[in-house]
Amino acid sequence: MAAPVDNSEAPFARALREWVADLKESEDKKSPFYEKVLAAGSEDDGSEPFDARDPQVCSKRLSEFIEKLQQTRRDESKYLRLCARLEPFVDGITRLIKIFGTLAQAAPFEVGIAFAGAQLVLQLASQHVSAFNKMVDIMVEIERQLRCYDKFSVAFSDSADVHSLLLEAYKTIISFWHRASQILSRSSLRIAVSTLIKPLDAEWKICLEKLQRNSQAVLALAQATTAVESRQNQELDLTKKVAKWILAGEDAAKLLFRRDLAESRSIRHEGTCSWVFDQPGLKMWFDANSNAVAWYTAPPGSGKTVLSAAVAQYVEEKGNGQLIYYRFSFDDSTRRMPINALRSIALQLRTAMGKVPEEVMEIFNSEMQRHAYRLQDTEIAANVVEGFLKQVPRIHIVIDGLDECSDIQGALRLFSRLAGFENYGIVKWFFTSRDEPVIQAAMEKIQATELRPAKGTVMSDITTFLDANSANLAVRKCKDCVEYWTAASQENFLYSRLMLQLLCGDGVTCSDEIHEELRRFPPGLSGCYTRCLDSLTQRKDAERELARRMFVFLVFAAKPLTVNELRNALAIRMEPGFDDYQPGRVPSLELIKSLGGSLIRIEPESGSDAGPLVKFVHKSVVDFFKEDPSRLGIPAERTDLRNFFTSRKEGDLQLGRQCLKYLQFRRYQTDVEMPTVLANNNEHAFLKYAAAFWFQHLGDVEHNQELFSEVRSFLRSQAFRTCLAVQVHVRPHLFARYTGIGGGSIFSLGLEAGDMSKDDNITDPLPHWVELYKPDGRDISRALYDFIKDWHEVLVLHPEARNQCQLGQAAKLVFPGLASTMSKGIRVSTIKLPPGAHKAAMSSVYFNKSKASARVTYEGSSKTAAQWHDAPISSGEPSASGKIAFAPPTSGQTTDKKRLIRFTEEANQPTTSPTAWSIDLSGLEVERSEGGAESEALHAPKSFHIEGTKSGRTEWGLLKESTSVLVGCGPAVAFHFRNMILDDMRKQETDSGYDSASDTDADSDSGWSSNSESDSEETSDSEEQAPQQKPKSNASDCLVICCHGEKPVWISWDNQSNSQTLVSCALHPHEKLAVFSRRLGELELVDMASGEISRLAIEDPAAASASASVIFRELRFSPCGQYLYSLLVLIDDNADVGSTCQVLLSVFKFDGQSRDAGLLSRCAAVQRVTYKFRAATERLRAPFILSHWDVDMLYLCLPLLSCSPKVVRIDLARARHNILEDVTYAQTLTSPVFFPNSTASRNPRLLYRSSPTDSKDILLLALDGGFQGDGQGDDGNSYPPVVMEWKISKKDGWKMWDEETDGQEPALAEDLRTYSQLRGTFVSAEKRFTVVVRSGLDWTRKAFLSCG
Repeated sequence: MAAPVDNSEAPFARALREWVADLKESEDKKSPFYEKVLAAGSEDDGSEPFDARDPQVCSKRLSEFIEKLQQTRRDESKYLRLCARLEPFVDGITRLIKIFGTLAQAAPFEVGIAFAGAQLVLQLASQHVSAFNKMVDIMVEIERQLRCYDKFSVAFSDSADVHSLLLEAYKTIISFWHRASQILSRSSLRIAVSTLIKPLDAEWKICLEKLQRNSQAVLALAQATTAVESRQNQELDLTKKVAKWILAGEDAAKLLFRRDLAESRSIRHEGTCSWVFDQPGLKMWFDANSNAVAWYTAPPGSGKTVLSAAVAQYVEEKGNGQLIYYRFSFDDSTRRMPINALRSIALQLRTAMGKVPEEVMEIFNSEMQRHAYRLQDTEIAANVVEGFLKQVPRIHIVIDGLDECSDIQGALRLFSRLAGFENYGIVKWFFTSRDEPVIQAAMEKIQATELRPAKGTVMSDITTFLDANSANLAVRKCKDCVEYWTAASQENFLYSRLMLQLLCGDGVTCSDEIHEELRRFPPGLSGCYTRCLDSLTQRKDAERELARRMFVFLVFAAKPLTVNELRNALAIRMEPGFDDYQPGRVPSLELIKSLGGSLIRIEPESGSDAGPLVKFVHKSVVDFFKEDPSRLGIPAERTDLRNFFTSRKEGDLQLGRQCLKYLQFRRYQTDVEMPTVLANNNEHAFLKYAAAFWFQHLGDVEHNQELFSEVRSFLRSQAFRTCLAVQVHVRPHLFARYTGIGGGSIFSLGLEAGDMSKDDNITDPLPHWVELYKPDGRDISRALYDFIKDWHEVLVLHPEARNQCQLGQAAKLVFPGLASTMSKGIRVSTIKLPPGAHKAAMSSVYFNKSKASARVTYEGSSKTAAQWHDAPISSGEPSASGKIAFAPPTSGQTTDKKRLIRFTEEANQPTTSPTAWSIDLSGLEVERSEGGAESEALHAPKSFHIEGTKSGRTEWGLLKESTSVLVGCGPAVAFHFRNMILDDMRKQETDSGYDSASDTDADSDSGWSSNSESDSEETSDSEEQAPQQKPKSNASDCLVICCHGEKPVWISWDNQSNSQTLVSCALHPHEKLAVFSRRLGELELVDMASGEISRLAIEDPAAASASASVIFRELRFSPCGQYLYSLLVLIDDNADVGSTCQVLLSVFKFDGQSRDAGLLSRCAAVQRVTYKFRAATERLRAPFILSHWDVDMLYLCLPLLSCSPKVVRIDLARARHNILEDVTYAQTLTSPVFFPNSTASRNPRLLYRSSPTDSKDILLLALDGGFQGDGQGDDGNSYPPVVMEWKISKKDGWKMWDEETDGQEPALAEDLRTYSQLRGTFVSAEKRFTVVVRSGLDWTRKAFLSCG
């Protein structure tokens, strides 16, 4: 009897179950395949279940079986290598089984038997090496064939055809396990191995052909399905993309006016505005069968907006063409921008046409190629509108409030161009504005039909309006009231409405009282506003003060305030006792409306959850409150009225101090959940405004010591960290870079990655006068400058990681509140120096047992000797110290040399008498001092000395240093230097467009690599020329190798290739041999005893390209000296955004007894890691990457070496034995670490300590001391040596490298920090803002920038 059909069972599961059931029915019940595979784990199986229902468990069991097999055959190296090759197969089959489990919905037993089958055939094949080798090859090939299913099964998870093909592939694999087990079972009969391999080959050939046909069918099906779907969705998706590009991140609700038009029509009273439709000019404009322009002009407050809505309604009702409507608004940050008018018109035209014209698509595609992912350029926006207008049959475009545009001249230029544009259809333009000369001139130029209300026309509409509202008064008993009122309005609707609201108030009960009020009512808008204030003087003292403060906030606020922002601001009390938010003191909206009366309005903020805005009813109200009360005719004795008027400086002072008070509420002195707080627009409503603008309000006030003390108290509190966290979210431009263009007269706002150049500036979000109050003010400015300079990229790109942005030791004293919130998982230590020490530098950093320690060199009072000491970084107490006595200078030489000092000693453990090497950075002369004795001068070739250069400049900059791994014939150290002056000259000659900081990092050990065109080893002295123009040496690079007991070796060359190159030596642990490479395909071997150099060809990976922008090869011998590791790093610019870094690690067997071809032989497959990041290669600075070589592990920091570098480690022990080309034993950190921006310029060094007894490892970054300046003088930025340590969990601190998730910097995938994103939405987009910026290389140089 057939089993009942489960209708709920997935078709895939049913088909698979039925096939396996047929297989079980036909199979011999005593066969290994039946017992170990088909019956294992089934419900009727009484044995220990294989748990075939769980792919993870199955995978683990199979891996454990392979591991057990390795252990049993540990004495057979070939088995070990073969088992290592099975790991990708296990991963691949696991992924496939997970897919099947998803399709089968319940992950039935039948899905998991692939694991049991694989285990069975491996177990059977393990009896013979040849059979096992063959089975491993087959499984490797199966894994390759299955790769295509990973992506397609997910992308086409609903495709029945794909399900069928997947099932066929699975059946093919199981069938092969079945046949292979039958063949391999013959081994028990002791037949020859060859009789196993031949039939196994035949079965595998059949299986492989099926898998290949199946994968080709999957690919063809995927391509066909994709093509169909692409055709269906392409047009729709493209239209949406174009609309998103046009919108450019703006609030769509503010660019579409359906709701606004409805509101304007509801305000309009029946019978008003109808006169305009009888005007000959309007009739001619509307009836014209060609392009036409009309311009309606009238005084302020005369109802132009309502009239424009009436015209729009008239056009729609007549049905003669479609309507486009836009309204400028002076108090709306979005609607007063000319470019937003163009965006709105383009979006409405797209909707009206139902498609995107080809011409607009060409513009869109062109902008995408230029990475302009948002429509930001007004000229391009005008081109887009023209592209739409060219194809539209008939359209009416109504533009209201042209005089309220933020850039009237720019708007007129754009609209004049569009009005004169020749198109195929008919375009009618209708503008409204006040009668301003510049607008009138533009309208005359484009031959617009001018429409003005005839005398008495508006008066008639006002009469209609007042008559409609007369029920609110007793005017029906007084016929002349309306006439009197209308005459007083001077044809101003706003005046009439305000008068109506005033006279509808309490105290007016009869016609006689109305007459009285009308006679006393002042003429004109200013008089009307004064009357409003006069009514407030009758209120209680507390209400008058509240009204005064409300008007101050509305007049001087840096942005329109929401209702809740204003309510929270008005609840602030400056008295000492009020130190936190008090809900009972928050005024109600009803009270605010009552106090504001006719002067304010509540406007919904479309597209925002912040709530409605509080605004003045008209721009003239703002002008009124900014006016001198004497000019308004308010008598001096009316102090009650004059109290409502405040000067700009006094208003800013009041707002700034109240912002400080709010920020220092108790609730902001502790840890706050920032996303929750920022989303709370009720009790935290004023936090964003206070943090964003406190320093701006206080920037231009009459300051004094008392005000400075207030500011200092705030900056020292924990509330300051809350303020910074809020600023990062609402005003990210405060932490961006301002880069000078064209000599610094123009600045661009961006977030360029990498080191600072002399053109880069950062903001100083403090009142600019703070530094005048010495010494505290100067310390505050410098400490905040250093913090923002080092961490601005992290603060903007990773605001959630702000607690990992570390303060220096001095800054912690200045900002104790901010310091208290720094992450406890990071330790930052500033190297301690004796009093009077200067020119400090870290010679080496190392771990002494479990403690990080450093050897530091510094100068004291003597210029003929340097001092050094070893000390644990945490305590700074020296454990050893000594002096280095320099050789006396020869005649004419200065004693004040810039030196690089390094030490060599036995066993890599510090001693009390190490060998010191001092290298003069002007001529690369080397001095060697043994055990503190006077140095021995070892002179370099004369061509290396550069004369006549500016005082205080470094001529040779250190790019890379290498040290020996173990003690062999004596320790050695090698240095790659670059001629920084020649490098600067070549960059200026080629006008690279990027000015490096190398000429200003005087005391830094790092430098920029060159960017030139040929490569020759020979060097020659040039003829002497002007001292400031050309260095004496033509060598661009020099390698200096110092070996214990031997003279130094100098190797120079002139690098003029197009690539930036970096050289790192491998120093043999047992022989006086150094190996380095200056070009691809070649190694150079240096005998450090004789100085002889020989060359050896090397096979580089196929991916290596000599055209890469950055080429860096680091060579390293294993501790035993039998292996040579070649770490090749290639960095090149991407075609679109950012750069790609390729890491290629090759392992060679090194035979020191052989020569030429037998010296090196590749012994493992290349390890590959590819990483894409957001910076162009021109922004990169040597050393490009950081490395730390452990005995069996290589640790790397990939670029960028600032913000959030990608930290990777490669297992060298496994890499040495890996023979699979597509397998990389790489891991990356589970959680990112964050480096300061100055990392690359401070000779960074990376260490990693892993102890078997500790639960956590230590990642260490050492940054040298240094100086940065702009080359204009002695001022600049100096830094002490610093060490940063992170604790990394052994258990879950690392994860396997995944190319898909780890191979790209997250910021690269985003529309990264365009101008509008960095500017943020909290500051009005068209409103200019002022920031104080300081040079990125010299904090003492500052400027005031007005940005718009």
